[in-house]
Amino acid sequence: QSIVGTWIGESTFPEFGIVLKDVSTYSKEKVMTATNQNGATGHGIWRKVGKNKYETKLVGIVEPGDPIGLPVGAIATFRLLGTFDKRTGSSTGSGTLTYTFGENNDVLFETQVTTISRRITFDD
Repeated sequence: QSIVGTWIGESTFPEFGIVLKDVSTYSKEKVMTATNQNGATGHGIWRKVGKNKYETKLVGIVEPGDPIGLPVGAIATFRLLGTFDKRTGSSTGSGTLTYTFGENNDVLFETQVTTISRRITFDD
């Protein structure tokens, strides 16, 4: 079993004291999508990097009304290293969220993120 499937979880941004609920879907083709409670969406890729370990890269575009005031069109890139537990159907991870903007992809800011998720099943 791998991370293929749909997961519901929380992403914690310790620097800001923010916790956001999110839903992520991982396909067997190594493509993923995600959305959070603020309506932010992202598309990305994933790969297995070890026993029960995976790496993701998710990219989204800042839309009008961003809750922290980022410029419209800024690019959010979220890189995560995660571990999933086949027995419990849960996953934990940590990574970096980087916002860039402009022709030179100037870094606006970068912050650390931790995640915890559980696989969605029909048995829930």
